[in-house]
Amino acid sequence: MSSTQQATCDREALAVLQAIPPAGEHAIAVLDDDASLSRTICLVLRACGLGASSFSSVAAFEEAVRLTRYDAFVLDWDLAGVTADTVIARLRQSLYPTTPIFLHTGQLVVDGTPAEAAVALTLARYQVRLRQKPYSPRRLAAEIQMALQVPRAWLGGDRQADRES
Repeated sequence: MSSTQQATCDREALAVLQAIPPAGEHAIAVLDDDASLSRTICLVLRACGLGASSFSSVAAFEEAVRLTRYDAFVLDWDLAGVTADTVIARLRQSLYPTTPIFLHTGQLVVDGTPAEAAVALTLARYQVRLRQKPYSPRRLAAEIQMALQVPRAWLGGDRQADRES
């Protein structure tokens, strides 16, 4: 392995370790090849009381999924040459057959090919929820909380009191 490959591997491993949410919080994995969008979604989810981890590569995401148990996923459809269908299929065939998955997309054309039929098939096959970009991250947080039946901290509730009741 070259030193460049080793450095890349080390950075990806560090990113996976940094992405593990704090103990006691619901763990949400966010995968979008637009790293700034993924980080922004995570910031809002965290502000709403959810533990969120940001990923911008499928490889780092899949390594983290192998090491950490997640309670929900937020995935972009077009992931730099791969569609989320492949990622979702692997999730559903592994430890996550019923875990809530929120698919978001801003374009239903991938590499010049309409993707509407492929997205529709993925939604039906894997019971995935579609959200069209732009989509409010706060609304997404509320929908994740409802799917997980988590008290909504962003409505002003006391998170500690909500946990104890």
